[in-house]
Amino acid sequence: MGATRPNYDRKAVRNFLRDSAVMWLEDFRVDGLRLDGTNFVRSRWGDVRDPAHHIAAGDRYLAALTSDLRSRQPWKLLVAEDMQDDPAVTRSPHEGGLGFHSQWDARFVHGVRAALEAVDDAGRDVRAVAAAVLGQGGPLHERVVYTESHDEVANGRARVPEQIMPGRADSWHSRTRSALGLVLTLTAPGIPMLFQGQDVLEDGWFTDTHPVDWAKAHHRAGFLHLVRQLVRLRRDASGTTRGLRGRHTQVLRADDGILAYHRWDRGGPGDDVVVVVNLTTHPRRDLRLGLPGGGRWRVRCNTDAPTYGPGLGSVHAHDTDTEPRPWDGRADSALVSVGPYAALILSQD
Repeated sequence: MGATRPNYDRKAVRNFLRDSAVMWLEDFRVDGLRLDGTNFVRSRWGDVRDPAHHIAAGDRYLAALTSDLRSRQPWKLLVAEDMQDDPAVTRSPHEGGLGFHSQWDARFVHGVRAALEAVDDAGRDVRAVAAAVLGQGGPLHERVVYTESHDEVANGRARVPEQIMPGRADSWHSRTRSALGLVLTLTAPGIPMLFQGQDVLEDGWFTDTHPVDWAKAHHRAGFLHLVRQLVRLRRDASGTTRGLRGRHTQVLRADDGILAYHRWDRGGPGDDVVVVVNLTTHPRRDLRLGLPGGGRWRVRCNTDAPTYGPGLGSVHAHDTDTEPRPWDGRADSALVSVGPYAALILSQD
């Protein structure tokens, strides 16, 4: 920012910036706003933990801005790209906070991408991915989870499939591990964010001069079909996965390359959801897993299914029935099979 930072102490500056935000919300009727680099509004070098570079006027400006916008249209979403994991960002201005509804979760994107992009399985930290999924345990709407953004795919970085195998976004490794990133994004607690073209494995940098190559929606139709299915499950379109929008998350297992976690709201059939992620290149057959309830668990999505692209289908993931056999701290358990670099989403009718 340097010398180009606005003088937030000047009323004319604050009013100009506020009026610009109001224009987008009221005149153009956008659903909400993401404010870029709010940490640089609050700190000279972007590190809000360093009091020597704190900009108090920036804090006051952001708090006043969100208060004004929320008073006009309280249903509009205000998101901060602060990247500091600072709870003050979503705290009410009446409590000394900045008043945003949500903020980008830097720990999620960095923890998940490190696992997806590791060259070999030994470099994938399953516990770090579990921690990224769980987050800080605050209200669900207060964090935005993602694996790609305008920053993550530029500034010396690339999109997930390109990072995995440069120039080979169509490769099996790029497709399967990119799919795992989308599963984690769309099943973790928080607000999921997909970047433009991510649903068709776009591998190009984000620029304002080259549009997304939407022809890839045809060439990579299987992957696009998977993304649509994941979105439907996240939205509970069939009434079988309400827990993916629920308040609760518990990790069932995070070891030996397997991450399994339970999502639920009130619990029970149609609500309880179990996500099983295999972060290794080895298929896991008849893996015993503790489940939150007895009875039949149905496979709602198997990212290794042949319908989602070539080279898939190495493991048949089937519905499974529990046994009264304690496992993973649960009274009931069942056997599940999950393919290499694949994920399952299970729930009950």
